[in-house]
Amino acid sequence: MLNRVRPFILWSLVALLTLWAATATAQTPAAGALTGQMPASGGIALTVWSGGNADALAGTAEANDCLFRAVWVVEQSTCTGWLRGAPALVN
Repeated sequence: MLNRVRPFILWSLVALLTLWAATATAQTPAAGALTGQMPASGGIALTVWSGGNADALAGTAEANDCLFRAVWVVEQSTCTGWLRGAPALVN
């Protein structure tokens, strides 16, 4: 009896692992998308930007009812600030 059940158990495990792997795969957001909560009434937020320049980031934030003034970007352990409307010397 165990010899007849063993293939069923094996195929069930394979099916479950395949299903788990398919659902556990992270979805990459489209370029120019913000992930996280945006503060609508002022404040700060920690979000993830999927790509684009600072002006595109500002436009996307404002489209989500967030008053965008400045951003800090962390890339390869280096923090860089960008202040909207500031001269190039500042940014």
